[in-house]
Amino acid sequence: MCAILVTLVMALIIPPRITAQDHKEWGLPQNAKARLGKGTITGNLIYSPDGKHFAVPCSTGVWVYDAHLDKPLQMLIANMHLPSCVAYSPTGILLASGGWDNIIRLRDVHTGDFIVELKGHTYPVNSVAFSPDGNTLASGSSDATVILWEIGK
Repeated sequence: MCAILVTLVMALIIPPRITAQDHKEWGLPQNAKARLGKGTITGNLIYSPDGKHFAVPCSTGVWVYDAHLDKPLQMLIANMHLPSCVAYSPTGILLASGGWDNIIRLRDVHTGDFIVELKGHTYPVNSVAFSPDGNTLASGSSDATVILWEIGK
């Protein structure tokens, strides 16, 4: 009993050294280089066509990260109703996101500027994908439909 009490007191007096570590490195799996996060991940992650950035839909919005510095560059869409999917245009200029509010949003990745909201689904948007030429965006929804949107020429 005395040994347990001494161990408990020592643990309180001498805190573990892990408190000095960066939380991004705590308990990383083998071959992992960082742990990132700005909320609960709510959908797919996607790299930009040039591989310099990646977008993450999460409970706080859609975040764009620098793929090499492991840091967030910007939140493109804040307070969106749980984004569930993201897609970069083939040029990497536009980012489409869909979510639980049934709306697809397009933003300019470089400036963060809002381009357009696409409304037409009656249930959450589960997937978005650009055509190879970037002129069409396909969206799939829990309403059992796929809508093809004309984005531009």
